[in-house]
This record gives sequence, C-alpha cells and structure tokens, in this order.
Amino acid sequence: MLVIGLLYPMRRLERWLHQHLFKVGWLFTKNLRRTTILYYCLFLPGVVLYEFVYWLVAGLLNVRAEATFAWPETQESAELKLNFVKLGKNVGEVKLAVISLSPLLVGIIVITLIANNILNVPEFLEIFQPDPL
Repeated sequence: MLVIGLLYPMRRLERWLHQHLFKVGWLFTKNLRRTTILYYCLFLPGVVLYEFVYWLVAGLLNVRAEATFAWPETQESAELKLNFVKLGKNVGEVKLAVISLSPLLVGIIVITLIANNILNVPEFLEIFQPDPL
C-alpha cells in the first residue's frame, strides 16, 4: 500500500520537474525547437538506455521491433515521447508487459550500480551516522 500511495506524489513531482526543466531551457533559447532538442539531450543517457533495452527485450521475446530515428518534433509541453522503437501489431499482453517493464527494472539496476560503485553513496551516508560513544 505504501508503494501505491507514493506513486501519485512521485508522478506529480516528476511532472513538475520536467515542466521546470523545459521552462529553463526555453528561457535560455527562446525557441521551442531548440528547447525540445536541449530537453532531449539532457535526458539522452536515460532515453538511449530505455530504447535499447526495449528493443533488446522485444528481440529476445521474438517480437518484431522497428527502430526508427527522427529528431523530436517541436513540443510546447515538457514530455519525453519515447517512441523511437515501435513494436509489431500482434504482440501478446504478457509479452507487451514484459517488454514495457524491462526498461524500468534495468534502469533501477543501473542507478543502483552507479550510486553504490561510482558515487559511493553508502560511504557518503556513513558521514551522517552518529559516532558510537
């Protein structure tokens, strides 16, 4: 229940963050096309990981996936439209669920690995632990 209760506030926080990042980009460029490209470049590592895992899992499950690359269309809203890989029409519900959830799971694993092995977050958090008397 706690996870379900946290999903709504997290989604609202994500939307707020995306809107403000997009607005800051617009303040720098004053051009929606450039702002859109800057916005996608900011999230490029995550977009590449998401689309690659999506395409890879679709291939592993023997689902036809077509990779299409096109520059993002000019946007007026702060939304990442991740549609660079398109799946075939006759995909089963179970396969679609596995393909759709796999980028999330891989993303969590990658973030955990970066936090623990590169950024050394556990060592950083030890600084804030009270000293034993």
